[in-house]
Amino acid sequence: MAIDKSTVITFFTALAIGAGLIFFAAKLMPPQQGAAYAVVTVDALYPDREITRRLDGGGISGYESESTQIVYYDDFGELRSVSLDGYESRIESFDPRNDGYAEKLRSLFVTSGGRHVYIPAGGNTSGGRSAPLLKKIDAALGDIPYSAEIIGYTRPVMVPCILFLAAFAASLYYSTKRAVLVYTAPSLTAFSLYGIPGFAAAALLFMIFSILCDPLGEYFLSLRYNRVVRGKIFLSRPQGIILGLLVIGFSALVFTGGISPLFCLAAVPLSAVVFIAALRNSASQGKAVNHIRFVPVPIRPSSRNLGYIHRSLLPFALGALAGFFFFFASGEPAAYSGVHDGLPVTKTDFEKHIAYQTAFSLVSLEHQEPGYGSYFLGPDGLIQGQTGLGSGLQDTSGIDFSLEGILGMLQGGENGKFTADYVPGDVLSIIILLALSMPFMFFKAREGVIKRRMNLYNDKRIAA
Repeated sequence: MAIDKSTVITFFTALAIGAGLIFFAAKLMPPQQGAAYAVVTVDALYPDREITRRLDGGGISGYESESTQIVYYDDFGELRSVSLDGYESRIESFDPRNDGYAEKLRSLFVTSGGRHVYIPAGGNTSGGRSAPLLKKIDAALGDIPYSAEIIGYTRPVMVPCILFLAAFAASLYYSTKRAVLVYTAPSLTAFSLYGIPGFAAAALLFMIFSILCDPLGEYFLSLRYNRVVRGKIFLSRPQGIILGLLVIGFSALVFTGGISPLFCLAAVPLSAVVFIAALRNSASQGKAVNHIRFVPVPIRPSSRNLGYIHRSLLPFALGALAGFFFFFASGEPAAYSGVHDGLPVTKTDFEKHIAYQTAFSLVSLEHQEPGYGSYFLGPDGLIQGQTGLGSGLQDTSGIDFSLEGILGMLQGGENGKFTADYVPGDVLSIIILLALSMPFMFFKAREGVIKRRMNLYNDKRIAA
């Protein structure tokens, strides 16, 4: 059987658009899609600057190391900063400004003769997987001996994709337009890279295409035979209502599920292009037929069974539930083997360090407590002042503690917080899918209504 040229073009167009959207979605993935870190350990004899130079050359970014950390110190009433690896050359150990914070911070990166670099998985992996990151590290470090350990928690993005394809195949069972809808599989799969919300959004978009298959298919077939009735696309009231609910649900998932709006602006129109191209290709089939197909005119209200719309969503609802419970069951992070009885530095230590340095010039070295006054010119032109630390004299805005994510991962304490970031979008996705799929359980088809929908253009029972 010869394959029509337009079918081949449509097939490869669908594949190309799907591959492009998957690549585009992976590029737009924010780093927080994976809250895992790779802890790379080398001998402490290797300078930190040499290690980071090689990582930069290997295209690895966002890491935390000794040279990326900033330590602040007072310089005659002005707060200055220096990198952690250059702190000892700037501040002597007996300097009263040395409050011990730098030593605590350094012990997070240099311990027992080993030097540690913390590399975030997000932004440095392909699809959230750790294997490509480890390959990039190995290529970047070259001949430097090292060990690497993955800590933290990340969601494997391939799980929603596999579940979506399985649900997609099951849902096609209830459709009489399988040959059309199957072309949308590559582009819709790209949505699943955004987890359960993306999975649900793709399911709703699939159902929108399913509803539009018959009316648009009839329209394109009518165009081919120049039999368009008043230029309208026929859509029954129940179909219109369900279509509106699907559009509302899709919009809710995009705005609350963490799906990139930029991705949606590209994916929805391109998926629609594939869908319409498949419909037009389907309408153009049958060129060998030597007569014009009959375009029926309904003579009584349609009693078409719409239960297939709800039943087609059930596989997607079950797939979303399966994905949610899979992530929940496998959500325990891997704690770092190098941390046992607590962390060497905390955010509290950082806050105390900043407070000490900003007040250093206003504190008595003998008593180490507020004793000097801070004076300034008041709005009335008179000298005003107060006794205290006077920390307001130095601007500390923009000074943040950047290690909270790493510290949480090191002790495994970030898992609950990170998992909670996903829960609202996951739960909303499951609720929307169940709300639109469950009504079929209470739907009773009237006797005499054929469950399998017939193609009206092939119905030869009407002779006039």
